[in-house]
Amino acid sequence: MAVLTPRRLWKGYSKPQRTELYLRWSLYLVPLVMLPLIMLAIAAAPDVQPNTDGIARICLVVVLGTTLLTLPALRTSLDHYLKRPTDHLRWLVAVGVVAVAGSWAVLLLGPAGGGPGSPYAPPFTAVVVSALLATAFCPASVGLPVGRACLAGAVAQLLIAPAALLAGLSAPTTAGLLLGNLITLVVVGLSCRSFAWLQSVVWELDTAREAQARLAVAEERLRFSRDLHDVMGRNLTTIALKSELAVQLARRG
Repeated sequence: MAVLTPRRLWKGYSKPQRTELYLRWSLYLVPLVMLPLIMLAIAAAPDVQPNTDGIARICLVVVLGTTLLTLPALRTSLDHYLKRPTDHLRWLVAVGVVAVAGSWAVLLLGPAGGGPGSPYAPPFTAVVVSALLATAFCPASVGLPVGRACLAGAVAQLLIAPAALLAGLSAPTTAGLLLGNLITLVVVGLSCRSFAWLQSVVWELDTAREAQARLAVAEERLRFSRDLHDVMGRNLTTIALKSELAVQLARRG
């Protein structure tokens, strides 16, 4: 009995299945990269405030929760994009709510919590908020039509704008924060949508190849039956003529 190793398992997949496995994990890496990015941003913040550790823990919890919700949201959204039965909408709503609520918490606890000179100044806040929104927008860009995905991104931007103003950020700083988030959402959305589109093209090409193979078999069967019909038709015509001749000769003795 052969042992099922990862190599044997990989060889057992078809080429479209291998491509989908590769592209799926490429999509999953997008939210997984956000967590170490936030950890690096926290480590780079100078430890000059007594509440630094508490705010850092809150940021890590929020980003971790968003990441854990994004993974099933990405899985179901990609299945929906490939026209498979799925329940992706509830996951999209859940990850969107957590990302927006986490952005509010980070904005209110960041600049306002430390006051002037806080290590959690707007640059750090911008990194965390951009990471949260980009992580949540990744499955939305795949599971929703382009227009609705853009609308969802715009609504998320509008929802975090009051939090930035309440946190003490000036209007120009808030506008810069929203503009940076918008650029991040566009880049992430285009990348994730491209991965999903490429996977759908691979499956369509595989379906077309199978249809072409079935069509070639059907054409060969049709040619064979046509040739057989022509040959058998001539033979049957000859048999009929010989039978009529035999009848006439028999009548004449």
